[in-house]
This record gives sequence, C-alpha cells and structure tokens, in this order.
Amino acid sequence: MNRREFLIGAGTMAVGACGLLLPDVAAARTDDFWTKDRVLDIRRSQTGERARIQFFKDGNYISGAYQQLCYMLRDVADRNAMVSMDIGLFNLIWGAQEWARMAGIPDPYYTANSGYRTPAHNAATEGAARNSLHIKGQAGDGKLRGLDPNRFGAMLTYYKVGGVGIYDGFVHADTGRVRYWRGA
Repeated sequence: MNRREFLIGAGTMAVGACGLLLPDVAAARTDDFWTKDRVLDIRRSQTGERARIQFFKDGNYISGAYQQLCYMLRDVADRNAMVSMDIGLFNLIWGAQEWARMAGIPDPYYTANSGYRTPAHNAATEGAARNSLHIKGQAGDGKLRGLDPNRFGAMLTYYKVGGVGIYDGFVHADTGRVRYWRGA
C-alpha cells in the first residue's frame, strides 16, 4: 500500500463501531486531517523511555524523526536490533492518537510493548507466527493511554489499513493484509 492509498483510506475516518464521540467528525473525514503535522507521543514499556517525535511537517516526512521512531520500536530483547519500520504503522498509530485527542482524551500516548523482532526473538516468542510482520518491521503491539484495548482496537479497525488483534491489555496492529481477531 502506498502513501496515497493509506491517506485516502484513513481519510474516511468516522465514529464507526467503536462508539467514540468526536467533536467534529466531518473535519476528521477530510484530507485536512491527514495533511496536519504529525507528532507521535510514544513510550517503551520495557525501558520506560518516552518521546514526542514530530515525524511529518509541512507535507513531508522528517528522516531523523523517522529513525527515532524506528529506534523506539527496536527489539529491546535482542541486542536492541533495529530495522526500517513501515511508515504506515506510525501513521496508523498517530491517526488513532490524534482521534483520541479530538475525542477529549488527555495525553493519549502510545505504549509500545513490541515492534520489530529479530527472527531469533520471534521464534522464541510463545504464540508468535512464524512469518510474523514484526520480523518485517510492519507490526507493533501496545496500548493507547485512556482507551481500553477494545476501543483502541476498534479505532484501528476502522482505518482498514492492516491487521488488528485485540488482546487483554494490548492491541496488535500491522500494515499487512486487512484482517481482525481476538486473542487470549
């Protein structure tokens, strides 16, 4: 999926099945939502690191900021290994975070439990798919402060960007094919 396809698909955002009430749904449906500057507020659960990273400004991605986000989603369990993550994943998380802000949720930072996984770490992770999108830098597991996993998952599901798995305490999001599931 290219950037334009993602922006068009995500630009149709509305309240959907999650039941969140937005202050101005019509404004969120326009392309203006997706042309805004983007700051992702992200925290890493294992290390406690937290950063507010502006990765999109004046219609352009910021290379250094993108690298910072990739670092935040590194494999902290396997020598801090890092890859180039799919920018669509950062857009997806930002979209949900901005939606939460518009809904009046204070400080809805994203806590990342997992992002990139090395093949060795993935193989050692119970229940992980052999060809997990974590290995390809296309997936993240985490939660959005102020939202339970069901509501966060429903927001991500609305975008129809990739896979969304809702688990107790966190949500898996990826930029692969569109699919949905509930985990244990």
